[in-house]
Amino acid sequence: MHALINVRIPVDKQDPSKGTEMVQTTAGRIIVNQYVPDEVPFVNEVLGKKSLRKIITNVIKFTGVTRTAKFLDDIKNLGYEHSRPVSPSTSETSSSLRRRLPSWMTHTSRLQASVTISIWVS
Repeated sequence: MHALINVRIPVDKQDPSKGTEMVQTTAGRIIVNQYVPDEVPFVNEVLGKKSLRKIITNVIKFTGVTRTAKFLDDIKNLGYEHSRPVSPSTSETSSSLRRRLPSWMTHTSRLQASVTISIWVS
């Protein structure tokens, strides 16, 4: 999630005819940018308090309050989805945890996570 990768992104998300550019970023930033409205430029910075405040300000400026509320809900849900599998309750069975593993995990990482969960819950 934090390793730097090179990806090709559109210069203008709203007008793909303007071409693409290579950007060095992380997989986590690509995931977050899936929820950033098309009117807002690609976010390629560490997401701390100040940068999140800046992004939210840009979303409000470019899209309005209603779309910003949807964006914030999406980001909140994204955080919940990605943090939930790593903080299981001891009362849950390993099979119920395995079913909740996110679909984006590869087979190997799902297997590794389920083995780790099975050992932890036992």
